[in-house]
Amino acid sequence: MADKTAISWATATWPITSGCSKQGPECDNCYAILDTWRMAHNPNPKISEPFTGLVSKRNGKLDWTGEVKELSNRLSWPQRWKDETVFVSSLSDIFHPKITFGYLAQVFRVAYFDARNTYLFLTKLPQRLDKFLRSQELREALGGAWGSEIAPPPHIRFGTSVGCLKSLWRVEALIGIPAAYRFISMEPLLETVPVPERFIPLLSQIIVGGESASREKCRAMNVDAAREQRDDCLRHNLPFWFKQRGNWDWDYHDVAPTHRREFFGREYYFVSKKTSGNLLDGQLWEQPMRLLDPH
Repeated sequence: MADKTAISWATATWPITSGCSKQGPECDNCYAILDTWRMAHNPNPKISEPFTGLVSKRNGKLDWTGEVKELSNRLSWPQRWKDETVFVSSLSDIFHPKITFGYLAQVFRVAYFDARNTYLFLTKLPQRLDKFLRSQELREALGGAWGSEIAPPPHIRFGTSVGCLKSLWRVEALIGIPAAYRFISMEPLLETVPVPERFIPLLSQIIVGGESASREKCRAMNVDAAREQRDDCLRHNLPFWFKQRGNWDWDYHDVAPTHRREFFGREYYFVSKKTSGNLLDGQLWEQPMRLLDPH
């Protein structure tokens, strides 16, 4: 059985690496830091060992140490799976600079030859993904099945995270990579991020979501920014997926004054992400990715 997930755009996760480093403002309240810290302190060594030494507490704050682990004992997991949409390395960025190309080639080989499942490689480091796809290590792992100018089979899909204007450069890096599917995750969406129109035909989907974090740290998502992104996708027939509102909700909730705050000229209410839900203007937006003309 796969490692099931509550992430709406995947059905399973493949935690094939652990550990990470912050790559921009989107990472400030990274959920994986807390999850990694929690699992590192589990009394069961089988659970804690893959996560020890990856997060430390400094001045009362948790952060990545910058160390990573290659969890090669999990390379065989996909052999038991069928018809899963797999988020590869959900608690880490698999293209972190300390993950070796030799190990990445092993991971990619498993995914490449497993057409029973769909693999989503989401990264904040698309430039390293591009470099890896041109690497000698990957050519040796796949042999004659691989050429860096050829898109991988459609069950291999590449995405990048862009939650603010500062990170928009990642989109251009992503679209330069041959692929049958390319997607953008705007979670957390911290501001309006207009994707240049020339990139739209080269994308398969945009995912938008609000942040989940403690009341003191959580940053509200501007509902107007989410609407603008949805409307822009609709204008260009680009599939749009709204994942969640996050903890700060713009619809009224009967909560204590301490759980109310003004953002973007309107009152927001701090609730669980289950309570806030995943509807935008009363509608579920879960449009599947579109197949691209590979280049």
